[in-house]
Amino acid sequence: MASTVTTETTAPSVHKSVLIIIALFGLFRFSLSIAEAITLSHDSHLQGSCSQVWIQVLVMCVIGLVLNTFTLCGTLPYILTELQIQPPSNRGELMQLGGLGVNIWIQYTYFNISDTCRASYQENASTLWSMFFIEWVMFWVYLGLGLLCIVVMCCGVCSTGASVHVQKRQIDANNV
Repeated sequence: MASTVTTETTAPSVHKSVLIIIALFGLFRFSLSIAEAITLSHDSHLQGSCSQVWIQVLVMCVIGLVLNTFTLCGTLPYILTELQIQPPSNRGELMQLGGLGVNIWIQYTYFNISDTCRASYQENASTLWSMFFIEWVMFWVYLGLGLLCIVVMCCGVCSTGASVHVQKRQIDANNV
């Protein structure tokens, strides 16, 4: 009986903690998108032959602003109030898929950009190159976190299944 009470009281706090982490990531990405917008306005003269980095940062800026606005608007009401805690709505699913596509495009560009373009960005627009590099790193961070979540979920499912199996064996032993 005590374990049931513990599970019921810790589940909302764990869920709220997850929502806080999602909101913090959303706030970071929203801030990064604002910084990208400012950087793009200062480096708009780079729309020449090496424009792929500028275009990709622009696309990620737009996607980041829209998607993270949805994320923050979806999670903050549940964190700031004591209303029934439920997951935020999934209004940004298409934007997330678009962001994934652009992130894959960024990975391709990062590994295939010419040395002259790379040097040009690093010398003439180091802040824009830094934004591009941050987007490149964030892809790998999100990929790592996603894989970690999958491993944790698999471990949780396996342990739950084993726990249920042990409980059934105990019930069967008590009934005999």
